[in-house]
Amino acid sequence: MTISDAMRSLKAPLAALTILLGVASTSTAEATPALGERSDGRADAPVTVIAFHSMTCPACAKFKRETWPELKARYVDTGRIRVVWRDFPLDRVALQWAKLARCVGEDRYSACMQLIYQRQPELLRGQDPVAGAARLGRLAGLSEEDSRACLADKTVEDSVLNDALEGQRRNVRSTPTFVVGDRAYPGELHMDAFERILDPMLRQSSPPATR
Repeated sequence: MTISDAMRSLKAPLAALTILLGVASTSTAEATPALGERSDGRADAPVTVIAFHSMTCPACAKFKRETWPELKARYVDTGRIRVVWRDFPLDRVALQWAKLARCVGEDRYSACMQLIYQRQPELLRGQDPVAGAARLGRLAGLSEEDSRACLADKTVEDSVLNDALEGQRRNVRSTPTFVVGDRAYPGELHMDAFERILDPMLRQSSPPATR
C-alpha cells in the first residue's frame, strides 16, 4: 500500500499523522527500552531484515498470513535471519493499533500483531476499529484499563512514530518495505524473492569449510 493509496482509502487523514511525525521525540526508544525494538529471531543471526509495516495495510496482512509462516520456519527459527519490525503507520487507526500491540509486551508482540492482521478486514469494517483491536488486545492480556492508558500514552506513541521517522530516513514510501543490508525492497515479497535476496548473503556470511 502506498501513501497515496492510504490517503484515498483509509479513514483518518495522513496529513495529521505527518504533523505528528514532525514532532516525535527521537530519544524515546533509548529512554524506555521496553518500548524499543520488536523482533523475531536470534540476536546474533548473520542477516537482519528490517520490515516496515502499517497494520491497516492489506498487503502487510497478506504477507503475514501467507509468506511469514514459511519465512519464519525456514529462516528465522533456524537462526539464519533476524526480522526487526518497524511501524510505518499510514493512518491514525494504524498508529493506534501499533500502540496497542506494543503495550501487550515484547514477549507477546508478535502474537498480537499476527492476530490483528488476521482480523484486519473485519476490524476495518467495524464502527470503531480501535475499540475492536483493543478487544483483541485483551486476549493477549491487556485489560480495558491498560488499553485506555496505552492509547493515551505519548511515550508509546513516540516510540511508534520514531520507527516511522527511521522509515522516512530510509526513503520508505509504501508498506510493506523490507530493508536488507543497504537495499530496500518495497512490496509484498514472496518466498522466491526472499530466497534470491537472502541465500547469497547467507552464503557470504558462512565461514569456509575446514578440512
